[in-house]
Amino acid sequence: MRIFYLLFGLILVMFLALPLALGENGFMIILDNLDSEFVFLHVLKLSGLLFSTSPDAVVENVMNGLPRSYFHSEFNVIRVLFYLFPSMIAYIINGAMIRVIGFCGMFLLTRDHLLRHQSGYAPYLAFMFACIPLYTIFGVTVSGLPFLLWAFLNLRTNEKQIPSWSVVILFPFYAHFALVGPFIVIMLIAFGLFVVFYKGKVHVSYWFGMGVLTVLFLVGQLSLITSFFFSGASSQRSSWNLPIHGLGETLSEFGKIFIRGHYHVSTFIAIPLYIIIFSSIPLEFNKRIYDRRVSMLVLLILVFAVIYPVYPYVRSLLKDGVPILMSFQFSRFIFLIPLLWFVALAIAIQETRWRPILCSVLLLIQFGLIIYSNNELKMNVLHGVGISTKGFYFDQPSFTQFFEPSLFAEIKSHIGRPQRDYRVVSVGLHPSVAQYNGFYTLDGYQNNFPLVYKNEFRKIIAGELNKDESMRVFFDDWGSRCYIFSAEIWRRCKVDYDKLQDHSAVSELILDTEQLKKMGGQYIFSALPILNYAEIGLKFEKGFSGMNSQREIYLYKVF
Repeated sequence: MRIFYLLFGLILVMFLALPLALGENGFMIILDNLDSEFVFLHVLKLSGLLFSTSPDAVVENVMNGLPRSYFHSEFNVIRVLFYLFPSMIAYIINGAMIRVIGFCGMFLLTRDHLLRHQSGYAPYLAFMFACIPLYTIFGVTVSGLPFLLWAFLNLRTNEKQIPSWSVVILFPFYAHFALVGPFIVIMLIAFGLFVVFYKGKVHVSYWFGMGVLTVLFLVGQLSLITSFFFSGASSQRSSWNLPIHGLGETLSEFGKIFIRGHYHVSTFIAIPLYIIIFSSIPLEFNKRIYDRRVSMLVLLILVFAVIYPVYPYVRSLLKDGVPILMSFQFSRFIFLIPLLWFVALAIAIQETRWRPILCSVLLLIQFGLIIYSNNELKMNVLHGVGISTKGFYFDQPSFTQFFEPSLFAEIKSHIGRPQRDYRVVSVGLHPSVAQYNGFYTLDGYQNNFPLVYKNEFRKIIAGELNKDESMRVFFDDWGSRCYIFSAEIWRRCKVDYDKLQDHSAVSELILDTEQLKKMGGQYIFSALPILNYAEIGLKFEKGFSGMNSQREIYLYKVF
């Protein structure tokens, strides 16, 4: 037992001490993290609106002034961390907290409710669950689910009331409501009704706890929910027209979700896990209650894995009669899959027909696959021991290389005006880079913003969108990335252009600079030269590059 606590201490060193030691030279996930979620919190911090509850508050730094209500809950533990610490340090501390919560929750759940006869496996499973690759910026959305299930199972049996109520009360203020909140409530209702009809028992504490959880979720997201239902402005989400998958793509997506999960949730090859699970299911399903539980859990995973690729078709079919389907993603039941995996695994361990040594070997292989799938951890470990990541498929810039603070400090100094007095857009790099460095941007990556703004911004890039159908569909049918796109670099890198690629240039950029000026845009940050800048109403100011910089930034002024 002690060896596993020692190993867990080691992983805390890897997840906390190593990133802290690397500092700004460490690596963090870029997709839906450094390009958005991380910067959302950083920008709210810069604007002094981390905890604002005012319905009239506006985040001026993003999209020419985005109402505060379009951001996630102001009542969230992550915001406290960003308020108390520098943004990068807050991110690292939050990541360590998420791992600890995942370990403790899975350990208590398996020890107290799932592994009553073989509780020695509890540290194994808890340790594995704590290591799964996930988006820690989403808080306890995934890692806190075992703790929450443990709490509700305790409420059902009137055990451990104080710690259980504490988990129920705190969970909504550390989880991402839109990703998991409604789906937790639906599953809790389904489980409660199953107990009522199957066993004829009504557990008052369980139902009261569910009511408290629901109310606190709504309180924590009051501004977002209010804007969703009562705002006079239509959200750009209402214009979504996401593609319907063909049969082949649907089956492929289903297979990926079932075997590996989803990258937003947790992605690792779960084949050893499934081998143990299926080894516990006999041919005669009526023998033991545990077998039925495992079968039901596998069936739930199958259903959720099917819902995700099929949902675009359902949404397209019913969008006229049920418009909420266009702006709310009911396919997010997949966020429950990691919990279902480990619950099924814990029950299966007690029921498997195989010897314990074989289960231990499979668990060890599964743990290796989990660690191997964590690219953020791998890059920090390799960088920490002095091994270059160049050539690895998971290679990406470090935190400093992505945001280039010293380079953008030079640009700020060159412009020589207060950043709030002008607006900028970016070509060939994420707007989050400029936002992190204090610039006020017209562009941005937001899942929720007014549709009228998307339509106005589209006028700037209409000429470029007409050049490439896939780029036009990407913006018109989704559009959460409200970027200055260039068809010339779209096929190569979309937006992530760095100076190590091929040193080419944009030769025929088509921008409506009059519309850009109308919206307040005065400067363009480009990751590569724009050769026809004079023809489209731009003036070249200066190029900026550092010895260790990932990019060269070319500054253009709109005239």
